[in-house]
Amino acid sequence: MSRNFGIIYGLIDDKKSVRYVGQTIQPIILRYKQHLWYSINQKNHLGYWLIKNKQYIKIKILEYCNIKDLNKRELYYISKFP
Repeated sequence: MSRNFGIIYGLIDDKKSVRYVGQTIQPIILRYKQHLWYSINQKNHLGYWLIKNKQYIKIKILEYCNIKDLNKRELYYISKFP
């Protein structure tokens, strides 16, 4: 079964600030687990932040939108949360 919608989400730190904005067509918890796996196996800025703060990080769904609008909406939220 294919979906015709996606999710724009933010990773929120302990100060309730959006630190990362992403998009997915997968279940949101699966996408978060992928972030954690990549953080352990591929060292990068996001990975270090996730590993260091994972006990404080929350996922916030910012918007459900049509798949064709995902890139545009993700960029909108990235510009909103510098």
